[in-house]
Amino acid sequence: MADLHIDSQLMNYMLPASSINNKKHLVAIHDEQHQPLVFSIGNDGSLYAIKANGSGSNNSINVSASVGARGTVDAFIVKQASDANGGIFLAFSNTVPNSAASELHVLAPFKPEVLNTPDQLTRYVIFGVAQNDKVKINALHMGQATKSSANAWPLLIASYNYVQEHNKDANISRILVEANKWRWTSDLRIYEQAKSTVSIAAGTLSVGDGLFVLYRKDQRTTLMFTTILPDDDSPWTVDLVVPNGSNINSISTYIDPDGNTGLILAGDGLWHIPAKYAADSGNTIKKISSDPLYKGATNMHVAQSGDTVSIWFSNTDRVLGYQQATNSGEDAQMLLGAPIPLRPTGPTIDYSAIIDPSTKSQSFIVVEDSDHLLLMEQATETK
Repeated sequence: MADLHIDSQLMNYMLPASSINNKKHLVAIHDEQHQPLVFSIGNDGSLYAIKANGSGSNNSINVSASVGARGTVDAFIVKQASDANGGIFLAFSNTVPNSAASELHVLAPFKPEVLNTPDQLTRYVIFGVAQNDKVKINALHMGQATKSSANAWPLLIASYNYVQEHNKDANISRILVEANKWRWTSDLRIYEQAKSTVSIAAGTLSVGDGLFVLYRKDQRTTLMFTTILPDDDSPWTVDLVVPNGSNINSISTYIDPDGNTGLILAGDGLWHIPAKYAADSGNTIKKISSDPLYKGATNMHVAQSGDTVSIWFSNTDRVLGYQQATNSGEDAQMLLGAPIPLRPTGPTIDYSAIIDPSTKSQSFIVVEDSDHLLLMEQATETK
């Protein structure tokens, strides 16, 4: 296996064919040696962690089997705490055999090295008060993780359909996770027009934890933020203005210096709304870059470590792009220079990006087929 190099040297990692499904979601975080640790769904439907073993190769760890999960994984979400312990928060759902319903699995935060002895993962399983055997989970969303503590589980959201209903409208509920149990809370009541969602991102504003929801309404793209507190019948809902012609189709968040969540949006151009303006209806997202590389930008990922932010995206021309940024929260101060084209991409690509908190180097992991992970590393001060 080749060593990692700086300045956009692309490396191939040969992995077992069962480990990566290029049509599924991919998430990368750091292991205890600051090497990329990748989670994805395998061709066999199980959730895998791909972890460097210290001998120049990778181990493929079947997380599903390690915690006794049955069936095919439908959705998963992983976040890593920003503290020194780097605790991993993990939740995933799988379709129960001989059933259309999903089964949810939630783990207490664990250190990356726990994966070296995966049978220990069962010690971190948090049991639910009751599984909801009437729903099919389509996606899981999680807020930012700050502390590696079982009492500090981030906001966890499930998007799902009722298996016995013929309509396909998505429903949204908060999963309340405590130190030793989790439970479903009441459904989020969102506008009926917002059922046609384009993108969802969990966030925290001065009014509380909640969701940014990008959706279509009367052939227009609309953006809202709504709080989603446990068993809250009166959420705080904000309508934000999306200019005509912006073609926004992807959103992602970052944490500002006050600990609140700013929103970055991609479409024709790069757009932004700071946390301080996102809590009030009527405020408008602002374009912060009209660089041609952002034409038709989509599939945006935002990585962050402290005040260092990087934005990764693909565009109409199927080019992967990269943008250095800060978490200042001010439109004019967000971006550092112009976006950089990295490499061509295919139609089925998925990728994930991370920033090493100690060196501030960027790691960018790409999967384009079921046998290869491509790893690109670039120092933040280089282009």
